[in-house]
Parts: sequence; C-alpha cells; structure tokens
Amino acid sequence: MRTVMAGGMTVEYFASRFNMSYERPRYYIHTGGVAKRRGPAPFLSAAEEALLAECIITNATIGRGLSQEAICRVCAEYLADLSAERQAAARKLFCGTLEPGRS
Repeated sequence: MRTVMAGGMTVEYFASRFNMSYERPRYYIHTGGVAKRRGPAPFLSAAEEALLAECIITNATIGRGLSQEAICRVCAEYLADLSAERQAAARKLFCGTLEPGRS
C-alpha cells in the first residue's frame, strides 16, 4: 500500500495484482493508512464489555443460558446501575428504553 501512496503503482494495478477490490486500496489512501471504525462510536468501554462478557459467561455456567433475551437482560441490569447521564445516552441508543434488543 505504501507503494500506491507514493505513486509507484496505480490503485487498479495494485487491486488486480493482489486480488482485492478496488475500494480497499482507495480507502487506505483516503484515510492515510489509519483504520477508522465505521458507524457510531461504541457505547461501552473495552473494560465494561469485558465485565459484561464475564457476567454473561457466569450466567451461562450457572444455567441461565445464552439466549438473546438473557444477554439483553444482563445488559439492562448493567445499564440500570449507570449514572443518569449514561442512562440518558443509552435511552437515546435503545429507542427510549434501557433494555437493548433487536431494533
């Protein structure tokens, strides 16, 4: 990709030579080689996600299951314990409720 950015070869040639779509090298050049996350920013931090994953695994181990409803219930319990500002942000994401699910 650095060769493409430096002008050593065209995007079309690079894409055909390495059997990838034309969009991937173009996106790489457009972002300057920095991977950017598409979509909204994550609501939970990495530490919070790890904590929830641990809780979900514990619930599955004791027999509560791994259904979507069980995971949403655990997330709703966690969201209910957050500060008022974070709860307001969660309500904006989850259509006015603290219980995530299919939208």
